[in-house]
Amino acid sequence: MADDVSPQRPLPASLTRFLSAPAPRQPPPRPRGGDRAKPATARGSTSSGALRIMVLWALGYNLFGFAIIVLLWRSMQ
Repeated sequence: MADDVSPQRPLPASLTRFLSAPAPRQPPPRPRGGDRAKPATARGSTSSGALRIMVLWALGYNLFGFAIIVLLWRSMQ
């Protein structure tokens, strides 16, 4: 319905300029020596430190919760 009311307007050149001519071909990127992924042992211990902190926090959280459950259990007897 809206097409019947409004006349067809041409699109601006900024939207149609890439439709008329194909994009120029670019060569594939060459791998560089410094961008290769390093093995986990060569990267350092930043992730293992974060993992250790998370595991310690989880153990402490679970031990604290277990202690609360034990105290509640003992208070019921």
